[in-house]
Amino acid sequence: MWKVSVLYIVFALVLIASLWIGNKSLLQRMLGKEMHLPNIIWTRITWLWGLGFIGIAIINAYYYVLPSIQANANFFGDGERFGLSGLNCLENSKPNLCLLAQQAEESWVDFKLFGTMGLTLVLILITVAMISKHIKDK
Repeated sequence: MWKVSVLYIVFALVLIASLWIGNKSLLQRMLGKEMHLPNIIWTRITWLWGLGFIGIAIINAYYYVLPSIQANANFFGDGERFGLSGLNCLENSKPNLCLLAQQAEESWVDFKLFGTMGLTLVLILITVAMISKHIKDK
């Protein structure tokens, strides 16, 4: 589950680094043939998506990685994370901590499903607003 944060950080670093590698950003290289936008707009869109991916990674870490580090250290001992929904907390020696870990996992699943999709939709809407002024009808 922590892989989501790593993946989004990699996406962000690739996008932001593409601003300094070559003459065009990665987004401009991929979409430049379809949309003719000023370079400043391509730069802004690249920063928007790069920072957006970093934001999603941080929120993912908040919902899963940071709480689970403490819960895993106290509960499992070795820090290994696995699915907790099938774990019977009543049979466990620390039922309150087990329930807390299950709630953290459920919270992360909700964020992964709805939060990531919602934040990506916000990025798309902002992108459309930024490029709509520069798109000309043929």
